[in-house]
Amino acid sequence: MGSRRLGFLLAVLSTVSLRLVIADCNILNKQTGEKGVEITLKNDCACDRWRMNVEFEEGIEYIGKSIQYKVGSERAIDECTVFEDWNILDHKRKKGGEISLKNYCESWRMNVELHNIREFQVVPQECTEYIGKYMKSVQYTVDSERTIDECTVFLSTSCNLKKDGRDAWIFDIDETLLSTLPYFKKHHYGGEKWNLSSLEEWMSKAKAPALAHTLKLFNDLKGRGVQIILLSSRREHLRSATIDNLVDAGYYGWTSLILMGPSDEEYKSVQKYKADARRELIDQGYRIWGIVGDQRSSIEGSPTAKRTFKLPNPMYYVS
Repeated sequence: MGSRRLGFLLAVLSTVSLRLVIADCNILNKQTGEKGVEITLKNDCACDRWRMNVEFEEGIEYIGKSIQYKVGSERAIDECTVFEDWNILDHKRKKGGEISLKNYCESWRMNVELHNIREFQVVPQECTEYIGKYMKSVQYTVDSERTIDECTVFLSTSCNLKKDGRDAWIFDIDETLLSTLPYFKKHHYGGEKWNLSSLEEWMSKAKAPALAHTLKLFNDLKGRGVQIILLSSRREHLRSATIDNLVDAGYYGWTSLILMGPSDEEYKSVQKYKADARRELIDQGYRIWGIVGDQRSSIEGSPTAKRTFKLPNPMYYVS
């Protein structure tokens, strides 16, 4: 009898906890920053934005009963079976209902973020318009802001900062501090194969705009005395343009800017390059509390931070 009561109590506490999480993120009290566009309930924590950050939490009715949940799950299974010629035009749900192009592209984007789809060279041609709309949408802004909100919660509740000059936080640059969306807009939002020379030529002009949500976190960390390390796979010859761009966009006061030198280009992966850079920082005595980046290669590998945070980016993949 005691075990039944205990089970019932745990179930009640679980339900209350879920409700408290949702209640704490109140859509009625939020707007999207500078432009003042209202965030709908669908965008916010109880639905799409919260769902993105818990990765298909099945306990929420909105998710569990939706077509998008089923399509997203089926897409993950499709990735396991490695269908090279998987095409929305040939694919239907088992019950015979057709999947819309929007469903397909949303599930493709979601599975990129879940890291089920890897090493892709281009966004599927039929999804480039959808990805472009997402990157310019309120939903992208809300998804990104939610990530930064979680950084702030972690920083305020779980970081016992020593304030001895050794507390550190790592940022990637592209799609983290600065946006390359103006460049990718001209290249079908990832629908064209990656052209490094073309991208670097655009970067050399130092015109990438700041991502406002990350700039806010950057300044918060600086105000708390945390040492800010910028660790990017940009190459060393772009150092001057990168510094100019960062300063013009409102970023200043970082501790170190680490870019890929000629010897670093011998690495087989960006993930290994960044992991080794973190090891050097730790050997220098830094305590790395957090990492923010748009690629898994920026946050995975050993050693890593106490907590990592990934921003959305369905336009390209860096291994």
